[in-house]
Amino acid sequence: MNFKEYVKLAIRTDSREPFLLEIHKIKEITNTLFHSSLWIQTEIWEIFENVFVQWKWENIDVINLKEELWDVMWYAAIACDDLDLYNFEFDINYTNEENYKSIEEFLYVLNDVSIYILDSFKKSLLYNKPFDLVLFKERLNRLLKLVSNLVRFIDGDLEKICKINIEKLQLRYPEKFTTEKSINRNLKAERDILSQ
Repeated sequence: MNFKEYVKLAIRTDSREPFLLEIHKIKEITNTLFHSSLWIQTEIWEIFENVFVQWKWENIDVINLKEELWDVMWYAAIACDDLDLYNFEFDINYTNEENYKSIEEFLYVLNDVSIYILDSFKKSLLYNKPFDLVLFKERLNRLLKLVSNLVRFIDGDLEKICKINIEKLQLRYPEKFTTEKSINRNLKAERDILSQ
């Protein structure tokens, strides 16, 4: 069997009905929640792409890594706001309770958690299962904890990094996000802020 034959046999099970994500039909899932969760995964992919391809696990550009992690945190903050979930505490006394030994270990677990977040949507949108908001919040909280712990593992001062990230966002988007501003940004000025 060649691949073309396989495709013909495999698509037998595909209904080819138009597929629309009817997010609005599930009251717990808003466009904002879906959007932020999807983009969390893309930001994590950017981290992996940089670590594997550009840095090859060596000579990691820590400033860029922190920037990408705070892009993840930015999308997570949007999801938290959508859920009125403000009770996450930045644990100042980082303990590395999972005993991760490297940035790589953190990143693998972070990727897994973000995939579990997306899986929550798949089960509801494709399989018509109830959206488990409690489980979703638990996974989002786990993601926040991993990002904040990884940032501390790298740098140590979480509050400082939060402030720096807000400064970068204020530079890039003085008012609100726009596509134009996301494309035409002052990367040198942003990096100067991130290098503080």
